[in-house]
Amino acid sequence: MKTELFRHAAMFAIYLTSISALGQFYQLSDSLTSQNPNWTGDTAWMNYTNQGLRTNAPSAGSLIWRRPSRVSLDAEWHLNIKMDFNPSSANYCEFRFLEEGSNYYAIQLGGNTSDNLSLMLHTSFKDSVIGQIPNYLNTTQTHVSLKILRDSADQFSIFDDDSLLFTCTDGTLMRSDSLSIYARFTSTRVDKFLFSTLLAEGYDFPDTIGPSIQSCDILNPFSIQVKWNEWCELANGFKAYLLSDGVFKDTLTIRSHFDEYWYLEKSSPIPTGFYEILIPNALDAEGNLSTINTHKIEINYPTPKTCWITAIHPFSSAGVYFIDVQSDQAIANINLSVLEPSGKTTRYTYDLDSGHTRLVNDLRLPEEAVLTIQKDGIILCVQPYKDIFAPHQKLGDFLLVAQSLTGLANQFNVETISSYTPNQVLEANLPNQETIAFFVDSTGQVYSKFSYSVWPYLDLLEPSILSNVFDPERPFLLPAGIRLSKPLGDTTFQFQTPLHSDSTHLFLSEVHFNPNYLDEFIELHNNNSFPVILRDLQLEKNPELGTHAIELIDPDFARYNSQDPLYQLLLPHDFLSLPAPFSLPNVRCSIRLYGRFGALIDQMTYAPWEQELFNRHSAERVSFILSGADTLNWTPHHYSISNPTEASPDNPNSVSQVSLHLPAGEIELSHPHISYDPLNFIPTTRLRILAQTDARLTLSVHSPSGRPITNVYIDQAICAGEQYLEIRPINWWNSKPPSGVYLIKVLISDNQGVSRKILPISIYNPS
Repeated sequence: MKTELFRHAAMFAIYLTSISALGQFYQLSDSLTSQNPNWTGDTAWMNYTNQGLRTNAPSAGSLIWRRPSRVSLDAEWHLNIKMDFNPSSANYCEFRFLEEGSNYYAIQLGGNTSDNLSLMLHTSFKDSVIGQIPNYLNTTQTHVSLKILRDSADQFSIFDDDSLLFTCTDGTLMRSDSLSIYARFTSTRVDKFLFSTLLAEGYDFPDTIGPSIQSCDILNPFSIQVKWNEWCELANGFKAYLLSDGVFKDTLTIRSHFDEYWYLEKSSPIPTGFYEILIPNALDAEGNLSTINTHKIEINYPTPKTCWITAIHPFSSAGVYFIDVQSDQAIANINLSVLEPSGKTTRYTYDLDSGHTRLVNDLRLPEEAVLTIQKDGIILCVQPYKDIFAPHQKLGDFLLVAQSLTGLANQFNVETISSYTPNQVLEANLPNQETIAFFVDSTGQVYSKFSYSVWPYLDLLEPSILSNVFDPERPFLLPAGIRLSKPLGDTTFQFQTPLHSDSTHLFLSEVHFNPNYLDEFIELHNNNSFPVILRDLQLEKNPELGTHAIELIDPDFARYNSQDPLYQLLLPHDFLSLPAPFSLPNVRCSIRLYGRFGALIDQMTYAPWEQELFNRHSAERVSFILSGADTLNWTPHHYSISNPTEASPDNPNSVSQVSLHLPAGEIELSHPHISYDPLNFIPTTRLRILAQTDARLTLSVHSPSGRPITNVYIDQAICAGEQYLEIRPINWWNSKPPSGVYLIKVLISDNQGVSRKILPISIYNPS
């Protein structure tokens, strides 16, 4: 019984026999000692001699002689070549024994510094060495009797006389139009090439079989290489398709399609998995169309969250800088970038092993940074870290160790190096976060800033969206207008086009010039319905006593941004406090705010407060309709007696809550009943006071007969406006008072006199 292998061999032999029967046999012979009209090219430089055809060029350069030839398969070529010198890269020759259009096979003698004899394949895009014998021509007199054999299986055998030099196989070119002799020479070698005894015989096989796909390989996450069995070009269309079980999954663009290698590309990462690629028809050099245009492929490459950073040692003392990486697979040539808060970026290249790898070589780490690991343009990991070390932990004996994997800076705790051992760390849930600020670039594109790095959250987005919105060089920012899932919030804020600041867009709102617990600051306010771009702002001070100064007060640019600068936006009706760019003296002083090109935006004048109560309080603007230059439009910060403060940074001014038309001495309880019944538990109430001016408050509690029980406040300073005081009877005796009616006596004294009021309050205590 014939074996399966024998049956295939027999069918192949029958196939070859049938093809040979159809092939046309050709033969040409030329001694190269006399003229032949079949030669074309630089024929003026032919010098026929009894020994053969010698070059005879007038100067340095190159020449080519060509004649028709159909010999291509089951073929044999002969040519004697003699060069009266040792060939080099400037003096060499080629026997192009099979030419198909602009493509050809050639035996090259020299052409390099290694004196090689090489079989070359030349196409429109590249030259390839199919086979060679090194240093074979390293002689002062080169004489080669070339014999080239090619069988029906595309195997070449190269001989010098009858000595086999090497064999190789290539089937790129199947048919021949011509053969040629090519020579390059310097001025001293123009007549030193001699060619003789040309012979070519063999078959011309008409190619009737279309090209077929040999292999498909993924080069990187964005590109696939398709290898055909011969040169071919695209017949129609420019799109290839990924199919899974016959169902369309994705589209790729065919970028290069004039070779045996085609390249399919996609602007975003190609999805991983098992697929079948469907490619449009290919057309070979003989005009044959491909018949099978599909090929199976597994697309697999490192994807986001393949690796995590589990430990960071940002000190050079007590060892070296290093980071530990936990990876699901070995990955060669990963790119590590270190992004500092200033935007400076440093890059390194390392190899990762499966499991844990320590990255050390040449590494330098700042106290705080964002570390990004990428491979072939795919972000595998983004890891911020902060300086959470105590002063005694910065000598190098401590490091940051991940307790869980979130990709956020708060995944790290501080541990000693001596107790640290790399262990497998597991992923954890991410906290919810929202936008905390807005920035704009020079083109008007608005960005949302988040508290945490947004990269760990981006697997909630479609890959096509992710590739367009996230930039690892801006790890805390996303373009505004993207609808996100709940854990990341929503950046689809609706507001008008941001405008640059001018006198109608931006206002001085508060100036804190003599702080107690806070720092000196100025506060800006946007009283419009559109955002204002805070750019090129300057603040000028002109004190009554002291030095005049003017400085830029631009808010900090977005940190961790290595791209073009971004400028902060002040949203409609929002407040923003900024550190003063110089010391604000506690003397009478004029303040001016300037915008772009030195345009005056706003101004004000402050002086130390005369009232001792407000000595350490900021100056707050009363109205944004009236001019800031009007000193009557500024007043000391007013605070609530239940929450004493000296200023209101980043918040509406306290004086904006002060009514200018308050009824004198209005005093009332929010509810006059207290109950400790578990079924109706009301343990506190609030006392509301409306003061027309700054005043002094005395508050005491009495029994129904008038006997004093406790003093809650004695001569307590209060600010003008609405004040709320909590009444908590349990504090009167440090225990729940017995049931009954009690009297709250309120006394308010100001520059207009004294107001008194007695308010009854009932208490029910079932115990």
